[in-house]
Amino acid sequence: MISHWHADHEGGLEALSKLIPIAHFYDHGDQVQPEDRARLENYKSVAGANRTIVRAGDVIPFGGVQTRVVVSEGPVIAAPINDGGAPNPLCANAAQMQPAAPENIRMVGLSLSYGSFRMASLADLDWSRELQLVCPVNKLGTVNLYTINRHGTLADSGSPALLGAIKPQVIIVNNGPRKGLGQRDDRAKPVPVPGAQPYEKNSFLRMVKSPGVEDIWQLHLSLLDSDPAHNTKPERIANLVEGGQDQGNWIHASVSPDGKFTVDNPRTGLHKTYSSRQ
Repeated sequence: MISHWHADHEGGLEALSKLIPIAHFYDHGDQVQPEDRARLENYKSVAGANRTIVRAGDVIPFGGVQTRVVVSEGPVIAAPINDGGAPNPLCANAAQMQPAAPENIRMVGLSLSYGSFRMASLADLDWSRELQLVCPVNKLGTVNLYTINRHGTLADSGSPALLGAIKPQVIIVNNGPRKGLGQRDDRAKPVPVPGAQPYEKNSFLRMVKSPGVEDIWQLHLSLLDSDPAHNTKPERIANLVEGGQDQGNWIHASVSPDGKFTVDNPRTGLHKTYSSRQ
């Protein structure tokens, strides 16, 4: 699945396709900004005839994992999933943002379910589309594992109405040492809303303060804001440095049929198992 045509989401595909076989390719379609056209064409040359364009509500075959598209090419799912559908009180007086640039509006977001385990991956989805997923009712239900939006840059994503509705049990931040978490996003444009509730401006603290969060894991220590209070515990960070010393460690998560899931950090050897909470 390629969520959208930005370099940090598609740029490594050609190299990856030479390392491992890829049988099926999924994407949001051919609408693209001029500056992203070359990456779309590169993707099409790699995918060939094995390409499928998806829309919100589609289900992607993936063995025993129910993989559902919750947003693609703009519209979000019409009907709730994962026992969602309850009114979301956090929508009242929720702060609003101007929609993000087109490619972050068009992108694909996924919900994955395996037994009682639920995961969401919304890539770079912006604040305005998040609110469409959880307001006035929560269409996503709750999740156990969540890869946080925008690499942890939550100036234009990670709205309290979303985080408070889906109540992620464990959050993984796919940030770089100087990308995402700790980065100031000047593209965010708040919309004046009389009586709007204030929200935590620091991205990491907003995650920590979200209801139900047990742990946060990071790909990198943020070198834009290395304050220990604004990063998770070092044993849950896969990489602490940048440049030639960056080992490119990843965070690995696995789930068993009984719903328990384990998160591993190969740098520290830390692994922790969680029981899926509904």
